[in-house]
Amino acid sequence: MNKKIQFTSLKIEKLEAILRRLNQNHPLRAIAESWFDTSKAGERGERSLDFHMDFLVNEKHLLFEGTRISSGKYYFQIDALVVHSNFILILEVKNLAGYLDF
Repeated sequence: MNKKIQFTSLKIEKLEAILRRLNQNHPLRAIAESWFDTSKAGERGERSLDFHMDFLVNEKHLLFEGTRISSGKYYFQIDALVVHSNFILILEVKNLAGYLDF
């Protein structure tokens, strides 16, 4: 079984602090709540991936979660990278509520 250290992101901690301090009637509270809800949904999506990744981790696969890579000038993060001798799979997790139109 794959073990992963669970933590709350710094962004979520900051948004929680803002919401604790903002008055219920503050004009920007709705925006802060929206950002918080979106961030929490994303975190839940990434954590729900752990269950499925446990089925892949064995002697034939390598699993890298939360990998941060530099392209030279910029950095980007991959939610999960599965490396096998026959393929490399990049997984980007999205956990959205509501309707999604393509």
